[in-house]
Amino acid sequence: MKLKPFVAEFIGTFLFVFAGIASIVAAGVPGSTLGQLGPSLAHGLAIAVIASAIMHISGGQLNPAVTLAVWLGNQLTFLQALANIVAQIFASFLAIHALLWSFGKDMLEGISYGTPAPATGTGQYQAMFLEGLFTFILVLVVFGTAVEKRATKVGGLYIGLTVALAGLSIGHFTGASINPARYLGPAIQGGGYGDWLIYIGGPILGGAIAALVYTYGIGREERLDLPGDEQA
Repeated sequence: MKLKPFVAEFIGTFLFVFAGIASIVAAGVPGSTLGQLGPSLAHGLAIAVIASAIMHISGGQLNPAVTLAVWLGNQLTFLQALANIVAQIFASFLAIHALLWSFGKDMLEGISYGTPAPATGTGQYQAMFLEGLFTFILVLVVFGTAVEKRATKVGGLYIGLTVALAGLSIGHFTGASINPARYLGPAIQGGGYGDWLIYIGGPILGGAIAALVYTYGIGREERLDLPGDEQA
């Protein structure tokens, strides 16, 4: 295990969660015209710029479902994957405290600390499927643009666009978390764990399937190991 990828994933996830939830706060301010578009674009832009900045250090995963998928694709050792996931979840939790200090408890409680939740009329398994499906898409994009050896070096942009696409497509129905760390930080602070199957189970399952499909199905045999780790 290496320390630099751990630190990069911690900083990157902290900034992503802070920026994403801050956009939800801004969208809820009286008179705001951001609606669903603002948070969707903010989450996508945050991933695009942050992942691009740290991709050469840790791969710019910023998402436990992506990290698990990369591990399944034989691009990380188990210990590095575990360390990255710990960094991501801890960073998400601390980002909520930074948001509380920045915007106040009343504003954060008004949006349930930014905890995603399915919309009225969207069933648990429907929401789980949607979260899993768009995590599947996200992981395919990660492998095809950031892990693949011969891919163009603009993976961060395409990954961010995928997150924005998810927000625009399913944000109304599930919140388009597609990231267990994005769910767990707010949930730990006070948003509640009632939808853990949707926001943890769905992304992990979707990401795992995408990793296996790409690694053993449609991907090239020669891939570039992500920075910060070597196979034992």
